[in-house]
Amino acid sequence: MGKQGDIKLRGTVGNVIYYQWRDIHCMRTVPARVRQTDNTKLAATKFGLAVKSAAAMRSRLKPMLPDPANNAIRYELDGAFRKWLHTDPLEKAEPETMIRFFKHFSFNKAATLGKLFRMVNVSRINEHGLLLQLPAFNPVRDVSAPKEISSLLLQFTAATLSFDDQVPNKCVSTDWRIPYEDKIVPLHEIILPGLTAPRSLALMVMGMAFAWGLGLLVLHAEQAHPWLLPYSQVAAGIILLAVAAGMAAHWRSHRQMGLEPPKLLAEQLQLKIGHIVAAGAALVMAQSLADMVFVVAMVHVGQQHWRIWMVAMAVLVYSLAALALQICIVCLYCWLPVARRERAMNQLRYLIGKYTEPAAIAASAVIALALLYIGLPASVRYI
Repeated sequence: MGKQGDIKLRGTVGNVIYYQWRDIHCMRTVPARVRQTDNTKLAATKFGLAVKSAAAMRSRLKPMLPDPANNAIRYELDGAFRKWLHTDPLEKAEPETMIRFFKHFSFNKAATLGKLFRMVNVSRINEHGLLLQLPAFNPVRDVSAPKEISSLLLQFTAATLSFDDQVPNKCVSTDWRIPYEDKIVPLHEIILPGLTAPRSLALMVMGMAFAWGLGLLVLHAEQAHPWLLPYSQVAAGIILLAVAAGMAAHWRSHRQMGLEPPKLLAEQLQLKIGHIVAAGAALVMAQSLADMVFVVAMVHVGQQHWRIWMVAMAVLVYSLAALALQICIVCLYCWLPVARRERAMNQLRYLIGKYTEPAAIAASAVIALALLYIGLPASVRYI
């Protein structure tokens, strides 16, 4: 390290770096070419392959992951792949089962699921098949779950990662629902054919889902009437398409007309700010109770074992987010000088009259098509 003279520089010129260290202007040189040993190059290659392989595996297992964006889990999986690749598994002739780097890997560190997950065994049954074995167990004794639930849904996903461009990657999922009772469940075996191949890795991931309270009612309804959700999606899609068509016809014939309401209605709508906010809050609460998306979201919240105050905060954030636009408009109106309020309201009416109905038409059509795209294939199975 050398010190700079009277001229103080910061930056790089050629292979000389000018920088500041503890208020001292310094300079140092870097070699024009860095020579790496064969071991260094091999380690760098394996590191890159580990990161790429872990990312590909996470992508295939994403539906099973409780938090796909968790960086700590991502880095841990990268490390597991790196340790595995350092054993040169692709050069081994004999296949390996129950690889120690992945055997007890957990994608949900906060879950306390009992010893059932440690009892599962995965083995090969032939050249390309996997056998999943769950030994006899007692759900109440071997699974950590709320006592109020009535059943458990065990989910299994097997994903393959091929290091041979000629072999395609695969992903297979299955599940098994069992009653949550203080009784012994006999040995259960699941065969998954065609998942293993030379120069490839197959990972089996197991998850568990359960519900209680309101979630239990939703789950029972889905089990008793599996056709209800896809049929509801199709019906909602058709209704929204009809609404969009009706709004489009109305807009085409009335877009030259103003948005001024009748005089009697205008007098009835002269509410105070507090009444407007209260009416908006009541409308959002009523909509939330009837909103199936909100109900499903609360079921997922229940699966996280949140405390009461955490659930209350989630509902409050949801309501405030829904009211955010109304609150902003009211606040801006209050902060405007009195002389500019009428002009601002006229401008707002103009924007509403010009863009609101076309935006509602487009939104209704897009949502309707999405509902039909999701619901039609599923509803055909129940015809």
